[in-house]
Amino acid sequence: TIDQIDEVGFFKVKNKRSLLSGLEKKALAYISLYEMSGNERFLEEAITSISFYDNFVLMMDKGYSIEASQLYWRNKASKAYLLGAYAAHLLGNTEIAFAFMEKNKALLLSEGILKNTEFVNLPREISDFDIELKKKIYQMENLLLNDKENVQLQDSLFAIKQLHEKYGDSINTFVYTLDQSISSYSVGIHCGPYARVASNFEGIERIIPVEYYAKASDTAAMKNSFSNLVHAFDIYEKDFGPYPFDKVGYSLVPFTSGAMEHATNISYPIAFAQTGQGETTMAHELAHMWWGNQTTCENANMMWLNEGFASFCEFVFTAYVYGEEKYFEDVKSNQVATVTYAHIADSGYYAVNNVPLGFTYGRTTYDKGALVVNNLKNFVGNDSLFYDCMAQYLLNNKWGISTGESLQVHMEQYFDADFQGFFDAWVYGVGFPDFRLDYFNNEDKKGQLSQQLKATSSLAVGMPLELSFFDEDWNRVDKRVYLKGGCGEFSYADIDFEPVYVALDIDEKMADAGMSDYTVINKNSFKSFSDIGFKMRVEEITDGDSLMIHPTLHYAPPTPQERILLSNTHYWSIGGINLEAAKIGYLEFTVQGNLIDWDEEMFGLYTAENIQLFYRKDSRADWMALPDVTNNINGSRGNLRTANIQAGDYAIGVLSDLDQLPNNYISHTTCDVLNVAEGIKERFVLYPNPSSGVINFENEMKEVKVFNIDGKLILNAEYAKSINIESKGLMFIQVKNIAGTEMRKVVLVN
Repeated sequence: TIDQIDEVGFFKVKNKRSLLSGLEKKALAYISLYEMSGNERFLEEAITSISFYDNFVLMMDKGYSIEASQLYWRNKASKAYLLGAYAAHLLGNTEIAFAFMEKNKALLLSEGILKNTEFVNLPREISDFDIELKKKIYQMENLLLNDKENVQLQDSLFAIKQLHEKYGDSINTFVYTLDQSISSYSVGIHCGPYARVASNFEGIERIIPVEYYAKASDTAAMKNSFSNLVHAFDIYEKDFGPYPFDKVGYSLVPFTSGAMEHATNISYPIAFAQTGQGETTMAHELAHMWWGNQTTCENANMMWLNEGFASFCEFVFTAYVYGEEKYFEDVKSNQVATVTYAHIADSGYYAVNNVPLGFTYGRTTYDKGALVVNNLKNFVGNDSLFYDCMAQYLLNNKWGISTGESLQVHMEQYFDADFQGFFDAWVYGVGFPDFRLDYFNNEDKKGQLSQQLKATSSLAVGMPLELSFFDEDWNRVDKRVYLKGGCGEFSYADIDFEPVYVALDIDEKMADAGMSDYTVINKNSFKSFSDIGFKMRVEEITDGDSLMIHPTLHYAPPTPQERILLSNTHYWSIGGINLEAAKIGYLEFTVQGNLIDWDEEMFGLYTAENIQLFYRKDSRADWMALPDVTNNINGSRGNLRTANIQAGDYAIGVLSDLDQLPNNYISHTTCDVLNVAEGIKERFVLYPNPSSGVINFENEMKEVKVFNIDGKLILNAEYAKSINIESKGLMFIQVKNIAGTEMRKVVLVN
């Protein structure tokens, strides 16, 4: 029977609406029977039906967590309670009538509170407790209406009102507004006993508030550790455009390492601020306000567009603060880490534009990503043009997404040039090219470049490479050539001296799988190039008092040769000036048979006493085993040392009749004739930039439009060779030349 249904049984009822509707109709029928007969027994039955209804409504309220469902049942119950109150009124039972009215008012109160708290998104347990307190207050106030002298009831009401007041005071609602659109992962909230330290940065277009939050005891250390933040802000605005948000913010959090680029509220490790370490992390996170927050990579596989660019910005920051040499040091260090370690840390080689989700935040994304941006800058060949192009890309994709493909299209349109070869090799492809200077010949002033490959099978096509020509006084002339494919012949007939040395990419502008360094060595000197596994000692120099050494570790296979089993992973090229004058000294090459990317496979076949050092003058010569080499290998690690201080190639190997170890060495049967690389040209030339207002064009422009940072057209001219911009700030100039080609450029007017 209905009076035997418990809570469990009730929820087994399939059609609860029909059950409750039936009870409501039954109560109405009993009231109608009373009105026709005057029999009060029918009123008692009506009240019983509504009482059952009340019990079931309480069960429904517990069982439904969705507010919409709860409100439906409460609205239905409200009508039933009114029926119960009416039946009790007809029966003359004011106590029961009052009880049903109280239930109805409590329900309506609950509904109103629920609706009013929805917009602040209070947690359910908070709003429920608040509702319960208000119900009790309302009920006690109604009881006091009939029992005004009840002191105990008065005290209880006073106590519960105090509890409700304290509870309300403990709930604080904070509303934050961000006018810019960001990805949801960029939202961050920090809670704690923070002290606020405020300052301002003078931005290109406006004053930017800066807020630091830390415990009071950490504020002094924090201010000291952030002393160079203003320099990061300045150089990023200069290179990538105005700061995109309303404020800069950092909050110290108990991270042990790393940070998080929450928009305007960066989470930053307390330890870094306390120790003064992590300055590049500080700069990295600020860079994310442009790369990651102003525009965000389309998916996690393309995270290099966030993290690679932010890591590259670390180099930009340190160069701005500590000098250009620091930039080259940082890039070189990153190159070594990327080529030698990223694939080990990430369990494989991946394209930066398609990194598996398990390694989204791995070394390929960060380290190789930064290397790719560096190489892209040097592919353009003009830093100012590169940064102008990047600022325009950020503006075009503001509050939107970025992809490798959209970046390629943008650069091709911006420069009216072909970037396919670069993106195929560095963005969409895995592994690395290894560019090599095979030889140069002063008799006909010609030389040859080639490339080998590490962990890839696709050649890098159309790469600009820098050649440096040194005269006998060490004066240097640089020229760029395009390596179209695997091999190319270059001419230097235009160099008006006979070079004593020709170096390829001596400044590591195209950071590939060939890692090099160079330095000047005096007599009685020792130099260790630990990153490339090479050392040199010079005790006596017969001609002059110094020499230049330029060693390169090629992280790709050397040319194979019959009856010699060479390392299939690496070899060295040693170049320089005045090397032949070093009469007493040695060259030392590291052997690491315990590392798979070095000599592990060779040591799987041979022991230390079989390992020899092989030499050739250049790629046209055969390999030969050097005599009188000191073998300092213990087990599978150590070095090979030779007094043969000559320019040329050096490799680890053994004399053997076995086939070569498997490798992807490419034999180039033909070589292209290389053209001089003039670099990516500016699509149109204007000056000065920055400007006080007057802008001149190298050639007359058919149409000129100038837009401010908000996209508002502020100037429109035709057939102009100069314009005068009266507004200040960052301007975007769009022109059409006489041929009708549309071009764009960013200009700062101050």
